[in-house]
Amino acid sequence: MSKYSIYSRELYLQPTWPRIEACYSKTWRNFAMQPHAHQRAEVMYVLKGGCRVFYQDGEEERELRMGAGDFVFIDGGTAHRLYAGDKQTGYLLNVEMSFEPSPGVPFVLSALRSACEDFKAFLCQRRPVVCGRDERGDLFKAFNFLLECHLRQMSDPMERCRTDAAMLSFLMQLSGALASSRQGVGGMVHIRRAQDYIQSHYDRPLRLAQIADKVGVHPSYLEKLFKRVLDCTPTEYMTRIRVSRAAFLLNNTDRPVIDLALECGFTSRQHFARCFTRLMGISPAAYRAKTTVPGAREIFLFEEADSESI
Repeated sequence: MSKYSIYSRELYLQPTWPRIEACYSKTWRNFAMQPHAHQRAEVMYVLKGGCRVFYQDGEEERELRMGAGDFVFIDGGTAHRLYAGDKQTGYLLNVEMSFEPSPGVPFVLSALRSACEDFKAFLCQRRPVVCGRDERGDLFKAFNFLLECHLRQMSDPMERCRTDAAMLSFLMQLSGALASSRQGVGGMVHIRRAQDYIQSHYDRPLRLAQIADKVGVHPSYLEKLFKRVLDCTPTEYMTRIRVSRAAFLLNNTDRPVIDLALECGFTSRQHFARCFTRLMGISPAAYRAKTTVPGAREIFLFEEADSESI
């Protein structure tokens, strides 16, 4: 294990605390980073958009597809690279940290390991790359505060204590989010990625195998995740998205129903009418004719603006 690793035994035999080497927000677009490794541990957090992170696992290069709210911890000495294509911009928070002796500092890694079960469980994994999803947004808040404190410290060294406290909160929220991902909620990462993909491609033919391939899991596993968490299959979820978009267009345009049906990914007007009536409790024509639809089940799940927000 590298001495620059957060898992290194030496870090817990003496007072040691992370030192921020870099902490920033950045927009990546049409960028392909060259493979590299450095002595610093690194955490990337996707604020909006998406990117792909590749890392070396033995002799094999593995890939992580990351969307808004996803984060990854990369241990020191781990070869990795980032890719952000020209079709999707990635807005990221990033912190790089080294570990150094910290005599006199009120926070030490060994004390955090003893006091925080989530951090202890994180260390027990001893994995060079660990990813998760910030479902509640707590890690984002801690990350944002850490960035704010680091910027203050750059102009006023007396702010070091505040930065150390912010780092404590950040490490606790990081390990807590990783614990949530391990405890069955980890499937939410795959579900959210599938949701994002469906919401971006609902207007074209989609098969379960195609969605699962984009997410990086087996189709049957993805279907089980959807049924367990959302009580529907990916195909049923896609139909809801299509019907939701169609309902929006019916309310806000006077375009022919068949045009709307095809635009929303339905293969025919009849297929659209059946799906719409089953989910909304009223036919498309009747829905458009009424300003208020008594008893209709509003299922507006289409997230054109918010699907990438925290």
